[in-house]
Amino acid sequence: MVVGGRIKYSINGVNVQNNRVFSLFESVNLNIDSPHFLIMQGRVTKVLNMKPKEVLATVEEAIGTRLYETSRNEALRGIETKDKELKEIGMEALLKSNDVIAELKKSVETLKEQIGEDEQRMAQLQKEIDLIHTTKNQVRVAYFDSCLFIAYLIFLA
Repeated sequence: MVVGGRIKYSINGVNVQNNRVFSLFESVNLNIDSPHFLIMQGRVTKVLNMKPKEVLATVEEAIGTRLYETSRNEALRGIETKDKELKEIGMEALLKSNDVIAELKKSVETLKEQIGEDEQRMAQLQKEIDLIHTTKNQVRVAYFDSCLFIAYLIFLA
């Protein structure tokens, strides 16, 4: 109220300083910095003639939910950005893992070829070993036969 050119503030009929009134409004989360915090006498008709969406926007601004909505939207944009980055990282990791898998498959094929070649070489070596054993046994038999023949000749002489 204005008394003698000065503004006086009161709560429940008790005169108080302006910061006490502001503290009271802030304690119930009213945004005193909003241009719609107080509706002056000449503007009541304008507010009454507002469309429902305009009234809602005015009330939201006055009680400070617009600040929260802005913060929420910024947070959602941040989440979307991070989600997009995570998807990109996931795709990069997938592509890298696919490259590694392809490289490992090539290595496996190369190793299979080497194993096949080694198995063939081993089979060839086994044939040679078998031939050597057979030849050795034939030489033994021939040697034994020749020893018997020599012994027989010595016996006859």
